[in-house]
Amino acid sequence: MCTAADHRTPLPHPIAVIGPEDIVARVMGFAADFEGLQAMAAPYVDESQAPGLALEAVGRGAEVLLFTGPVPYARVVHAATSDAAMAPLGTVPKVFVQYTGSSLTAALLQAMAGGVGDVRKASLDTLSATTVTETYEEAGLDASAVVVHDAIHPVEAEPPQVAAFHEALWKAGRTSLAVTCRRSVWRLLQEGGVPSVCVTPTASAIREALELALARAVSRRSREQGIAVGVVNVDRFESFSRTAGSEYRVQLTKLRLHRLLLDFAEELQATLVFTGHDEFVLVATRGAVESATHGLSVLPILAHIRQEVPVTVSMGWGFGETARMAELNARAALRHAKARGGNCGIVLLESGEWLGPLGETQAPVGDARPAGAEAPGVASRDEGGAQAAAPGMRQPALTAKSLGALRDYAVRTGRRELTSREAARVLGVTERSARRSLARLERSGLAVAIGSRRDAGTSRAKGRPMLVYRLVLPREALRQTAASGDGGGGVP
Repeated sequence: MCTAADHRTPLPHPIAVIGPEDIVARVMGFAADFEGLQAMAAPYVDESQAPGLALEAVGRGAEVLLFTGPVPYARVVHAATSDAAMAPLGTVPKVFVQYTGSSLTAALLQAMAGGVGDVRKASLDTLSATTVTETYEEAGLDASAVVVHDAIHPVEAEPPQVAAFHEALWKAGRTSLAVTCRRSVWRLLQEGGVPSVCVTPTASAIREALELALARAVSRRSREQGIAVGVVNVDRFESFSRTAGSEYRVQLTKLRLHRLLLDFAEELQATLVFTGHDEFVLVATRGAVESATHGLSVLPILAHIRQEVPVTVSMGWGFGETARMAELNARAALRHAKARGGNCGIVLLESGEWLGPLGETQAPVGDARPAGAEAPGVASRDEGGAQAAAPGMRQPALTAKSLGALRDYAVRTGRRELTSREAARVLGVTERSARRSLARLERSGLAVAIGSRRDAGTSRAKGRPMLVYRLVLPREALRQTAASGDGGGGVP
């Protein structure tokens, strides 16, 4: 006889919804229609509260953070990369509801219906100039007198600054209406008596964001349940054995090291195996390893070992679809850690990307691929199938030339949204390499996946859609590129 216990329903995916109270309530209403999604309301009064609410939501188990607009999203990304207390937010998938031309059209209709002001003499913020121009053209409206706030990155402009921008234009007689995407700005404008309307996301934009958030949550849970293997090797063990003074001291050191690693294994809920001589192997889930290493950025266990025993260790962590591939990647990573002098960890992802070195306290340093090694996905393989590692200095996650090319693209086209296929054309690389570059930019807070689309008229038209990324490049970086015409500038 079958019982209810025989058919276990997967646990729903908790997704935090962060934004102004009224929009959060609207998103929560749509979220109720999504099976397998557990929406967690996290409304704020002021957008500066977004990072704290995000951290609290993660502490309550949120698998994905969904923001009601680009401004709270940008604030949290900025906080995660600039505030050590917010570092845990760096590894949590983030999605935001798009403010599209349809959203702007609805706001303009609201202004016209309410007689708030002349939409042809309006000031706007948050939306790109391209979106504004195209929306006005499609509506048959003259946009020649429209003024768009030029802050590319929302964190660069605080609400009082943006409100002052709108108010100054209105008082000078250049505009008769302010159109804002920020509730905090709209409240300030209302207090100042400036005719204004607030753009809100459309139903379709909310549904698309919820679909993407749920897909991210499903992907994250699947990834976190993947296999992770760590190979731990004592640095210069032969030299220590010769100078230890006695076999007793050697064996005592190994016992103490074993105890420290057992404690670490318990934290990871991992299996620890002593393979003999100077090596240990840990088998855990990827999610547990990412949690214990603060998102693959640091290895506190290295400091504990150095303080408790007279040796240091090197760690190689590998991920893979199978235990065999994970171990091969771990051993390749260990060789790389050894080549760097030990007392560090290196990670080799299933995609072929290197991360590290992970030290006792340092922050993540991006792509630790050895100098001279080919790009991930095309690098040479050793006889076991793992990617070959060699000593050398780490390479940046994305070169200045590539970042410059993306900045040029944003300035030239006025667009900051692109797929991996479009990025491949911009960067002059394969589509596979472009996907990895966009993923690295997303981890660095310089891009965000905002949806997906199929390429009409191509072989992909009926296949799996491609992710669409929005570049989040600082305003100064774009201005420098526009002024110099040189795509080889430094990292923004």
